[in-house]
Amino acid sequence: MVRGKKRRASPAKVPEGERGNGVLIEEMRAQNRATIEAVEATRVSLEVKIDALARETGGRLTVLEAAVRQNSTDIRKNSTDIRKNSEDIRKNSEDIRVLAERVETLGPLDQRVSTLERRVLGESWRPVEARRVRRGDEDLAEPQARGARVTRARISGSCLR
Repeated sequence: MVRGKKRRASPAKVPEGERGNGVLIEEMRAQNRATIEAVEATRVSLEVKIDALARETGGRLTVLEAAVRQNSTDIRKNSTDIRKNSEDIRKNSEDIRVLAERVETLGPLDQRVSTLERRVLGESWRPVEARRVRRGDEDLAEPQARGARVTRARISGSCLR
């Protein structure tokens, strides 16, 4: 058998357009690597900033939590105090009502005392001119003139001697 010439493998002929594509692909890979590195650097920078903000915010939140706990405790205490004050106000209102009734029952007694004073002292005595002053649920008599000659206290004191 005759051996023929061996054929050598010749380098594959790459068309001109495909060779240009390889260069473009390498450039794109280089750009992708640069983009990935930039994204990675940005990620690291953002993580550092987020960690710093988390530490700062964490401390502030701890302070706020303590303040909220204290406020809640104070509000519960105030609520208890308000309930107690409301009970005291109800009791005081009842006491005022009872005292107002007692004062009203003294009204006729005051008229009788005035009549007795006129009888004991005679007609020369003039009752102190008084004006009515309204204060809350009470009617109080106050002398109108500073230099009033006779007051009930003086009359009572003089009658006892």
